[in-house]
Amino acid sequence: MPKIIRASSEQEMILAFLRAEYHSPRFKALIRRALGGNADLLHRPRLDDAAENRARKAALAAVRGYGNNEYLFRGFPSDVEWTLVSLTRDELGDLLYANYPTWVELSGGTRAIRDGAKNVDLINVREEANTNIRAVVREVASGRQYPPLIFAGECSTTGLVLVEGHTRATAYFLEMPEGAEIEVIVGSSGAMRSWAFY
Repeated sequence: MPKIIRASSEQEMILAFLRAEYHSPRFKALIRRALGGNADLLHRPRLDDAAENRARKAALAAVRGYGNNEYLFRGFPSDVEWTLVSLTRDELGDLLYANYPTWVELSGGTRAIRDGAKNVDLINVREEANTNIRAVVREVASGRQYPPLIFAGECSTTGLVLVEGHTRATAYFLEMPEGAEIEVIVGSSGAMRSWAFY
């Protein structure tokens, strides 16, 4: 079972989310524009600065709908508690992709990360996901570090669904050695089933 490391926060989750998508082929231009070109908000963050936190939250709202009940965060509950959790490779493989066509197709309908990883060379899907996964596998193998994946569930250790990091999660499962662990941020709420992609 995943191990709880410590409490996290909405601010920490938002920072991880924006850092991950700051280099994303699909979202980097939008994220950079939403941040007003102020890369220091991500590269030299002060999580105790209310104005910085508002700016980062506004950027995630503008690009991905966070707090606005739009886009990726349609139906996402407002009472989420955030936790930093440790996962083994096998635990990661048992967790689910968001209920989104690209990842449902890659996993053969199961949405399990391990099935998506198994199908990377068998099922070609949209959004260049296969190519991107292979690229991240190479980067992980060479030692590149990424922000934590972000999951959501009704509690912080079971029934977790990916919010951010589908490509990285698949690559991690393919590249992680047995016994290795990764840290992820988990948002939990008893109302999580209202999230459109749960």
